[in-house]
Amino acid sequence: MTRWGCILLLSLVALSPVCFAGETPVAADPKAPVLDHASVFDGYRGYMPQTAESWRHSNDRVREIGGWRAYAREAEEAADPETAEPAGAEPLPRDHPHRSAP
Repeated sequence: MTRWGCILLLSLVALSPVCFAGETPVAADPKAPVLDHASVFDGYRGYMPQTAESWRHSNDRVREIGGWRAYAREAEEAADPETAEPAGAEPLPRDHPHRSAP
């Protein structure tokens, strides 16, 4: 860059704050809604160590309850028959795009 180019560039940089100093900021729209902010951390609780039972005690308790079969029975009883497909529903035709492959 030439000497005059450097001087011109420096003078523009030096004068730029003076040129824009007279501008006033744009006023906020009075009709704009007020935003309500609720932080996701308002109800945050920090980590607290928990006491754990010994694995032997946990295994004994599961054995008393009935083992894995008791948990399977609970899951089966919790299954809601209303979530199954209704009895009167007709199956989709074979060429229907939403039908799953057999």
